[in-house]
Amino acid sequence: MSNYSDCPNCGRMAKKTVSSDYFPVYTCRKCGKKYYNECGNGRGTTCPKCGSTDFSEYDKVYSG
Repeated sequence: MSNYSDCPNCGRMAKKTVSSDYFPVYTCRKCGKKYYNECGNGRGTTCPKCGSTDFSEYDKVYSG
């Protein structure tokens, strides 16, 4: 598991809210691309690089 300061794909940063201070980063199991759910074809389940729907959710972007 890795922690990031911003999304490795689009650069989005986490904002601290009442309920959370992070968002998950998905990793495509086919090509290894890391992405946030909104840069994953708008649904978070499709890799923006190769189109695969096989992913894991181990990494997080935390607010600074």
